[in-house]
Formats: sequence, C-alpha cells, structure tokens
Amino acid sequence: MFRPFDAIYSQLIRLPNDVKAHKDKAKVDKQSRIDGHLKEKEQEEIRYSDGFFREVAVEWLVATDQPIGALEHPKFHQMIDVASRAKNGVTIPNRHQTREEIMNSFKKQMNHLRTRLNVSIIPSLSDYTTHVQFRVLLSKA
Repeated sequence: MFRPFDAIYSQLIRLPNDVKAHKDKAKVDKQSRIDGHLKEKEQEEIRYSDGFFREVAVEWLVATDQPIGALEHPKFHQMIDVASRAKNGVTIPNRHQTREEIMNSFKKQMNHLRTRLNVSIIPSLSDYTTHVQFRVLLSKA
C-alpha cells in the first residue's frame, strides 16, 4: 500500500508530540504496584523430631562424604549440643573464618607447648665447657 508523502510527514511531525503525550499519560495512568501488598514470607518454624534429624544427618553424611562413624564422634555430639541451645539459630562460620580459627588454635597450642617444654634440651656452652674441663682434669689424674 502506498501512502502519500503528506500523510507520512504529518505522522513524523506528530511523533515527538505523541511520545511526550504518551509519557505524560503513563505518569498519570501509573499502574499501581503490588509491592505494598507483598509481605515477606515468614520462615516456617521447623519443629524438631528424631526422624527429621536422622534424615538431615544422613543427608549431611552423604553430601559431605563423611564416614558413618562421624555421627558417633564426641565432638559431633558436643557441636549438636551447643547448637541446640541457640535461641535464634546458629551462625555457621565460612571457610575463611574456619581457617583463621584453626590457625589461631594451632598457634595457641604451639605457644602452650613451648612454655611447657621450656626445658633446654641442648646444654648451654658454659655447661659443655665445664664438662670438658672436668674430663680433662680427670684424665690427668
């Protein structure tokens, strides 16, 4: 279909005005948003049951490739006991925090060991010199 030039030209002239009119209308006819009506879903309280704990424990064993005996380890029991006392959930440290804690624990243990073993294994030079002089005196006698 062929349009006459005047019809196309008149549409081009109207284009900026139409765009402005469309924007103005959009401001007035602004669609109401549903944001005000939305509420964050409250986290459902998961009630404890032995069956559910067993299920989660087995999933943890399999997902992290833990030995089955890990659930019987006293430190695992201690961790679960400590976590069960939390009122508002537990903050689990990330790998960087865990690494830092391990390094600090190692340094602390080494310092403790160093103070406990503060006995000199290698005798001092003066003790050695005295020992050699004593042996020389014995050999001359």
